[in-house]
Amino acid sequence: MDRASLGQHGRATLLTAVGIGVAGAVLVLAASLMRAKRGERFEGRSVAAWTRALQSEDAETRRQAAGAFVRAAPRSPAVTHALLAVLDAGDRDELHGTVADAIVQLGPVAQAASGQFVALLRDEHPGIRAQAALILGQVGSTKGDHLAPVAAALTDADARVRRAAARSVGLGGTHAERYRRELVMAAGDSNAAVRLEAVRSLMVTAPETTLVLPALVAALSDSSEQVRLAAAYAVARYGEYAGTAVPALGRALKDGHFGMRVAAAVALGRIGPRAAAAVPQLRLALSDPDGGTREAAAAALARISR
Repeated sequence: MDRASLGQHGRATLLTAVGIGVAGAVLVLAASLMRAKRGERFEGRSVAAWTRALQSEDAETRRQAAGAFVRAAPRSPAVTHALLAVLDAGDRDELHGTVADAIVQLGPVAQAASGQFVALLRDEHPGIRAQAALILGQVGSTKGDHLAPVAAALTDADARVRRAAARSVGLGGTHAERYRRELVMAAGDSNAAVRLEAVRSLMVTAPETTLVLPALVAALSDSSEQVRLAAAYAVARYGEYAGTAVPALGRALKDGHFGMRVAAAVALGRIGPRAAAAVPQLRLALSDPDGGTREAAAAALARISR
């Protein structure tokens, strides 16, 4: 069977496998490849050997086998579509990541299929929408024109999709600056994971004090430790222009998470003399039980007093 025929056969197999679970879908693909390739070997092992590995009790062995089968599948947009569908099958195990990683590794083929992934942002299954958003963030156009539909997904009804979209917009680098407003809205999402990815994506955009900085200052008081920490790192990038963050950073020196106390002290030091209002709190931090916090507070006081 030639590569084109194998592509049609593997594509049909994957499409019919949707709904039986990721592990089951890859097993069906394995059987298909075994019939099509017979005694052929790939990646140093026979199809039969890879099939046995896929049924191993060891998760890492199964993951490696699944990856090998996915890489053996033809590199075409139709196959990537089928793989995306498999991602939202019933099982929730390590094979999901393997299949998603394989799609990204298709490189130019996946990039050429970006229009297909954009269409999948409207799929009825949230798992597919989320994976499509993540993949677009990694293989989208270098012009960033794929980010508009991804940014629109920041208002998706499902938190998984919003989180994936927030992360992917940030992967657009400088192109993410077009979607600051959408990211700021996402930084106030009801889901902490979405807020975290939004703040992280805002961190990669150029400093902006009218819209973005106020959102980051608000995030310094977030209920999630991870969000607060990401916001502190982001605010630190603003240096002397983050004067409006001083009160919140001063309060953060009493945060229950030592990493946040360190980050707050570092950010105050970056602000420099304009953070003078936080000097009393920094002096108190010199007695913090955490050595890293004490060191960061001392360094901040030195920078502020220059």
